Amino acid sequence: MKISKSQLKQLITEAKAGMIGGIGFAPPVQEARREDKQPGPLKYKLVDAIVRAWEDHVLSQDFEGTSSSWPNEVDAAAADIEQLLHDEPSILQPVLQALERIDAFLHSGDYSSAGGDTDEYREQFTGHWRD
Repeated sequence: MKISKSQLKQLITEAKAGMIGGIGFAPPVQEARREDKQPGPLKYKLVDAIVRAWEDHVLSQDFEGTSSSWPNEVDAAAADIEQLLHDEPSILQPVLQALERIDAFLHSGDYSSAGGDTDEYREQFTGHWRD
């Protein structure tokens, strides 16, 4: 059985996410204290989704590059994008922080109809998100 580079990357990403602790958010305090600076499972999933979407977009275009090695060229570029997204915290950190805030609101009952006035909540959330 043959495995493409993108399938191998997906397997590695899933294995890493499983080793780090499965699905979920690491609280910001824990994330900052991690000595090994390993990204959490959600970050791996976001990076993978972004890279896959980019690869699908590029490969779906009529342009086939300069030769029959075009899929390999796209794969190499995708690897660079993946590395950049993991290495440069300023790219995904705001997204991860916003998702953590939404997660906190979700778990505190703010999305529940029994949780109170949703208009008041949305105003409160918008303010928190912009901080």
